[in-house]
Amino acid sequence: MSPQLQAFLAVAQKGTVHQAATALHITQTGVTQRLKALESQLGICLFERSRKGMRLTREGEALLRYCQKVIEIEGETLALLEGAGRGFMASKPIQRVSILGPSSMMRARVIPFCMPLVRRFPQLRFTFEIDDSIEAALSKLRAAQVQLIVIPSDDVSKELDRKILKPESYALYVPRAWKKRSIEDIVGQENIIDFNERDHFTLDYLRFFTGLEPRRSERHFSNNTDALATMISKGLGYSVLAEDFATSVANSLEIEQLNLGQDFSIEFSLAWYPRPEMSAYFRALIEAVP
Repeated sequence: MSPQLQAFLAVAQKGTVHQAATALHITQTGVTQRLKALESQLGICLFERSRKGMRLTREGEALLRYCQKVIEIEGETLALLEGAGRGFMASKPIQRVSILGPSSMMRARVIPFCMPLVRRFPQLRFTFEIDDSIEAALSKLRAAQVQLIVIPSDDVSKELDRKILKPESYALYVPRAWKKRSIEDIVGQENIIDFNERDHFTLDYLRFFTGLEPRRSERHFSNNTDALATMISKGLGYSVLAEDFATSVANSLEIEQLNLGQDFSIEFSLAWYPRPEMSAYFRALIEAVP
């Protein structure tokens, strides 16, 4: 990899020219000159400069993804050559894959099905990131901070490749102590707990299945599914949860499903930026997630 690209990678990873220079063992002027030369050669701006540091532009994000693909292919090629020449697995470089998705999907679909791949690919290392924010997932994928994300299929843009996953079912959950209360009583007296102010999932569920409107307009918010379920168990309110996730925590948190049999599904996709050459472990990972 050229010195210009090495400087670009260092700044993208460290966030400042000073930290990049330290990592590369060259002067800050040297890093700056290499960046300017690269931007001049490509005819684009790679970073937005500010007092807080260097932030990648859209073009910079695209170049970062390209660089990481080159590094990945280079590592796999070296692994094959070393394995053929020396005949043992220990010589293979470590390959890391970062996957980000909502807690319910990561728990039920991604992590359990990815773990067996380590036996097939001993050099493989995972980073699993739990984040229920679609905006955060797309942002980290664009910035090459993760290689794969799990988001609703409707939010997958045309520039991404995808694998459509098995739909996830959602239902209404309340504290187990409210089990004998009618849904009319709960909706009339208690608060909704949602992901954030833009989330109207629970309200849409109520309208579709019950026709009820909550009397309390002020809601609680939690942008973490585990925390949201805990808030339900403590009696702060009620919400819609993924059934796979809720079933796994129902006993420990003492939450209960209402309107049994009345649930609806959301289609999720595993998404990634197109790769001209897909490594064997990356392809196997995509195939493994149901």
